[in-house]
Amino acid sequence: MENLIFGAFATLDGYREGDAANLGRTVYDRCTVVALCSAKAQNPACTVALLTNAPVPEPFQLTQGGVEIWDCPFTTYRVPADTNWALAYYKLCAMAWVLENRDFARAAMLDLDTFTQRPLDDLWRECDEAVLLYQVPHA
Repeated sequence: MENLIFGAFATLDGYREGDAANLGRTVYDRCTVVALCSAKAQNPACTVALLTNAPVPEPFQLTQGGVEIWDCPFTTYRVPADTNWALAYYKLCAMAWVLENRDFARAAMLDLDTFTQRPLDDLWRECDEAVLLYQVPHA
């Protein structure tokens, strides 16, 4: 069984995501390409996927970088649109969807504003011992 690296992106009419919402969808799509294609480049034996409830617009073709795109409806963990970071709850929906619909030895969800510089081999070894949650400090 192989390992999964994935990210999650959702959009819903009437929902915004914090201060960055003013930057527009294109910024999120560019970050998604960098995050997931860099993860695939450093971890070619892993399945890398974007879980989303929205089509990926041109020219952001993740599949050319070896990234799979999985349709995951935002049906659970939804909160009112005026809740702070309301769309971030889609990550819970995406995690549940992976556990219910896919079979992998290990899985790592990445924030889509990251860049993978090295293989995640050490992380995979740690996963055999425990569930890992890493808080990354924000500047």
